[in-house]
Amino acid sequence: MSSRQRIGLVVAAAVVAIAAVVIIVATSDNKSKSDSNTTAAQTTTTGSGGKTSAQPGPEVEKITVKNGTADGGIQSFSVKEGDQVDLVVDTDEPHPIHIHGYDILKQATPTKPAEFKFKADRTGVYEIEIEDTSTQIGKLTVQ
Repeated sequence: MSSRQRIGLVVAAAVVAIAAVVIIVATSDNKSKSDSNTTAAQTTTTGSGGKTSAQPGPEVEKITVKNGTADGGIQSFSVKEGDQVDLVVDTDEPHPIHIHGYDILKQATPTKPAEFKFKADRTGVYEIEIEDTSTQIGKLTVQ
């Protein structure tokens, strides 16, 4: 075997080895992305208000209040009439939280968030506010 043939075989072997590595890495990356997307979809979904759902069923909307306003601005949530609304409001100071139209008022404290669970039984747009300051922190749209 001539030295040219040996060099040709070494180059061919290197090309095959590199191609095998590229294929293995690409397949591994796609599987990892697929697994992480599946896990994310099953455990947590995030929307404008920071939706969190550990299992199938209604998603929990979340509003965080810092220094008397909604962190990240007024949060907007949409549900269909008849859906369950699950909303948690965390605050850094005690505040009464009010959902207009449904006339639900709950107290939120730094150690105990206000938790709202109710059936969206009427269509419209409803303001969520810090009651004692009339500061809007959210908007619930029922379609």
